[in-house]
Amino acid sequence: MLLLVLIAFGASVFYLYRQKFLNETQKDFVNNFTHEFKTPLAVIKIASEVLQQPDIAQKPERLHNYAGIIGEQTTHLQSQVQRLLEIAYTDRTSLALEKTAFSSLLMW
Repeated sequence: MLLLVLIAFGASVFYLYRQKFLNETQKDFVNNFTHEFKTPLAVIKIASEVLQQPDIAQKPERLHNYAGIIGEQTTHLQSQVQRLLEIAYTDRTSLALEKTAFSSLLMW
């Protein structure tokens, strides 16, 4: 009986630590993606503020430069959104499993 209790306790501790690890991984993922979205948005905001300055029309090279920055950051955001959608889609689809004889895996 004591052995059964110890096994159950060990399994509980194992699953507790596993859940904690998965929770930390999820937090890291969300924090990373938050950073990946906030940075380009901040750059786009600053570039758009520069483009709104009245004297920007007299400086076509600056105008072109800031328009390019907005384009690059928009492309970066689009790729991040696509990546996030692919991850979400992968989580929803089930993986195809293929039966293989264990002995065939051991043969070289």
